Amino acid sequence: MSNSQLKSVRLVARASEDVQRTIQMAAEYSGATVSQFLIDAAISKATAVIDQSRNIHLSLEEANTVSVSYTHLTLPTNREV
Repeated sequence: MSNSQLKSVRLVARASEDVQRTIQMAAEYSGATVSQFLIDAAISKATAVIDQSRNIHLSLEEANTVSVSYTHLTLPTNREV
């Protein structure tokens, strides 16, 4: 899909003047516009949160799988040992 086919939306955030100055300075230091800087930072954070959530979800699924396996495990009797 080309850039001309992508629909752009506006994101709005309110912040103090100190926060705005800090973000603007960081954007300038990185050679990006404030919008580019905010989008890059937001997508980086969002990706990290989603990855962490998926890892936790998978860990819980794995724990449940192990738990179910142990629940259905048949232990040998004295005669079988």
